[in-house]
Amino acid sequence: MTWMNLFRDVSVSSIVIMGVSFIIKSIINNKVNKDFEFFKIRFSKLHNDRAESIKKLYSKLVKMEESMRSWMDPRQFPEEENKEKKQKIAQKNVNRFIRYYNINRIIFRKDICKIIDEINKKMDDTWLDFASIQAYEKGDNERRKLWKKSWNTIGKEIPKLKHELEDEFREILGVK
Repeated sequence: MTWMNLFRDVSVSSIVIMGVSFIIKSIINNKVNKDFEFFKIRFSKLHNDRAESIKKLYSKLVKMEESMRSWMDPRQFPEEENKEKKQKIAQKNVNRFIRYYNINRIIFRKDICKIIDEINKKMDDTWLDFASIQAYEKGDNERRKLWKKSWNTIGKEIPKLKHELEDEFREILGVK
């Protein structure tokens, strides 16, 4: 065997190995690119669905908060709905918020669920306190205390929790 034969054999082997390596690399890259595109599309859709759920939940939260404020507002103007009608509207909005949240709870992180659960608890407690005001006689000191407590919850505590939730939602949506 001469050096030329050895060089030729090594060269041919190297070319074959490089060709096979190139084909294997191309097949792997093609598979990886297809998988990446699949996951990119899948998670893009998931993110869009999640963003839509956040938008709907937040809208229901705002409607719930506004209707509860309207019902509990000590100032009632003649052109407004009466208290009974406002209570029904608030009840409907509270139920819609809770129902939508419970159905979609799985898509939210645990820390977000904790905030929403706290909002639900405060709304529920406030609802019970304010609804029980009807049982007290007008001018009763206990009635004023419950009204003030309810009004403070709706006016101060719920907005703080709502702002926390807004920050979390903005982070998820990349809006910060």
